[in-house]
Amino acid sequence: MYEKCFKHNIELHIAFIDFNQALDSINRSTIIQALIEMQIPEKIVRLVSMVTQHTKAKIKLNNECTEQIDVKTSIKQGDPLSTALFSTVMEMLMRKLEIKGNITTRLKQACVYADGVVLVTGTEQALINTFQKIKQEAEKYGLTINKNKTKYM
Repeated sequence: MYEKCFKHNIELHIAFIDFNQALDSINRSTIIQALIEMQIPEKIVRLVSMVTQHTKAKIKLNNECTEQIDVKTSIKQGDPLSTALFSTVMEMLMRKLEIKGNITTRLKQACVYADGVVLVTGTEQALINTFQKIKQEAEKYGLTINKNKTKYM
């Protein structure tokens, strides 16, 4: 793609968007909603709901535990299911924004990776507009953009 843009003298504007503690901050209810919207079978949605909802935790400090607290956000890091759930939420986010395109039309593409997004557009204004949309939609899922790790080229 980039070689063709260079060959045809087409501008590229790229943003590497990183989310703050993505797995720790994602809203669990949006995970279930994303699974439903992605038409994942109901049985799997119920199973995921069972392992992600109603989680409790205690904090141990100086060999003493606190009272139990309800954990309402985050998915377990290191759990193989966590990556799949996060990817499903990011896929839903991208679908809602309808990010797609090619070199001959309005260039606007995104690639989701680990805990971030690479956004590619043909104009600076398209990048700004799409970035704002991603930011607004991501906040609905409990995700915030890490300003220190987000880069523009």
